[in-house]
Amino acid sequence: MNKLNLVKLNTLCKKITDGSHYSPVGVGEGIPMLSVKNMRENGFDYSDSKYVSFNDYLKLVKGDCKPLINDVLIAKDGSYLKHVFVIDKEINQAVLSSIGILRPDLDKVHPHYLKYYLQTKSVKRTVSKKYVSGSALPRIILKNFGEIDVIDRSLSDQKKISKVLSDLDAKIELNNKINIDLNEIAKLIYDYWFVQFDFPMSSNYAKTIGQPQLAGKPYKASGGAMFYSEQLKRRIPKGWDDGVLSNIAKITMGQSPAGSSYNEEGMGEVFFQGSTDFGDRYPSIRKYTILPSRMAKENDILLSVRAPVGTLNQALIGCCIGRGLAALREKTGSNTYLWQQMSYFKQIFESRNNSGTTFGSITKDDLFSLKVIIPPQEIINEYKKISDPLYLKLKINSQQNQDLAELRDWLLPMLMNGQVTVKESNNKINEQIDMAAEEETAYQRNSEFVDSLFEHVNLYKEIAAIQLIEEETIGITHGKTGIQKTTSNLQQIFKEKRFKNVKFEERPWGMFSETIAENIEANPFLFKLELESGKKVYRVKPETKKELQNWIKLEENQQYNKSLTQLLSIYQEPFIKNDIYKIELLNTVYRCMSKLHTDNLDAIRTAMQNWPMIEKKYKNKAEKFSESVTAKMIDFIKDKQLI
Repeated sequence: MNKLNLVKLNTLCKKITDGSHYSPVGVGEGIPMLSVKNMRENGFDYSDSKYVSFNDYLKLVKGDCKPLINDVLIAKDGSYLKHVFVIDKEINQAVLSSIGILRPDLDKVHPHYLKYYLQTKSVKRTVSKKYVSGSALPRIILKNFGEIDVIDRSLSDQKKISKVLSDLDAKIELNNKINIDLNEIAKLIYDYWFVQFDFPMSSNYAKTIGQPQLAGKPYKASGGAMFYSEQLKRRIPKGWDDGVLSNIAKITMGQSPAGSSYNEEGMGEVFFQGSTDFGDRYPSIRKYTILPSRMAKENDILLSVRAPVGTLNQALIGCCIGRGLAALREKTGSNTYLWQQMSYFKQIFESRNNSGTTFGSITKDDLFSLKVIIPPQEIINEYKKISDPLYLKLKINSQQNQDLAELRDWLLPMLMNGQVTVKESNNKINEQIDMAAEEETAYQRNSEFVDSLFEHVNLYKEIAAIQLIEEETIGITHGKTGIQKTTSNLQQIFKEKRFKNVKFEERPWGMFSETIAENIEANPFLFKLELESGKKVYRVKPETKKELQNWIKLEENQQYNKSLTQLLSIYQEPFIKNDIYKIELLNTVYRCMSKLHTDNLDAIRTAMQNWPMIEKKYKNKAEKFSESVTAKMIDFIKDKQLI
């Protein structure tokens, strides 16, 4: 609750500069010369780097442009601040001026604290508004960059914050390395079986092709019969067939919904327009649409059909796909086989691009008619037994990484502004993260896990903001139960991430959370008032109202403010019109619909009959709310696309 101390970035750094402005012609070998294009999340990618001679290298590092251990490097040009990382070991590479170099004063700031602080959304917004010039190639103006405000904490607190976030990143990086190895193994097996045709033959298959002596041996290397396919223009194993992609995959071409339906607030279906959000294997979720058109199912292969044609990812969940993508679903019983087949096509597209035959897009007819080898189902089934476990582990790792990254991004601003405090002694962070990311357990953020890492999660302002905005906009004054209902609806209906770690339980009057109850009772922004009717309600303390209003206006709280305002607009709909009875009905019906995954009236009424009441008038929710009003609420929720 203490006011945050802010200091200027330039008071925490001994130097704020950029890489060399001397840019020699690259050569085939020598010392890497790195630009912002080589920056990745946690270091440099040397695969596409240019090289310089030793003499040019000496010119490049002249003027102290060489990064040192503990320097913080930032992407300065183009997608500024997209990548920020700390130099943790001595490097003998030269960096160019598109990379910014921050040399922290280690007596004042921990390098990793500075790294994570610069990755907060509020800092990125500030930089884009005040410290960036250019439109074609946006660029951070370094001479003014040092004026950024940094939350000043003790070095001890900085290290604890950095430790938590770094451990999460380390687990993500470990999973990424494991996935690279799994991909390589799967590719080797596919190449061995379906490119070199040295698949191990079962006794049954060997007999089927009339070569029983080859049972258990690699097919082609052991003299397996081959024949020439006119369509494929190559020799393939006896008993195999040729065909087109549509023979082995169901293909759905994407179609973009109306642009006005897009949002980043989690409303509607996950939406991918093209390959922009693609990762190594699975895409990152950024956009949603409330008017989905063409859908892909979980595990469908997503193929970019516009430049870069052939780029692949796989859907972790059902999603809407735009015109830049196609979704492919296997017909052979093996998604892993289809993935590798599409990876083969990707190599062909890349080869043609490199030779100058650039593909701007691939049409439906072109895609459907791509020529493929069709192995016997028995061979695909045997391949599936080996490859599926590899891909399952890869998928689990990728799901863990998305959840761990979400946890990190959720914690980042809260750790920085003191809303979450790391425990004084916590030697089990890595152990907790590893337990949360075990092979057979998809990581889910929960209150027990968060509590094991942190001293407290301060929800005072979030809860007080509910009361203040309701007082100022619709004139409702809540007791503890009313605040609980609104908080629950923010968590359930609007998927407000601030409450994702808060556990709610069903109670006769609605959803209850011990954490929310404690934060209401001890809330320094609220006071309890007894009305003439005897009802006890909470109001915002006049002396704290200004501080709370300023907090609500902060950029990092705009999404929360928007979610709350949207919920209050639902409360003001004519069908509900601020009626607590109807708000409870909304809470009840929405909860039943989301739990049962249905809008069937009979199923929802049955769930309501099993939801007991403590009000003497009614035994359960079905008695309190009639069938007709329940049906109207179901229609209302569907009409407003709340579920």
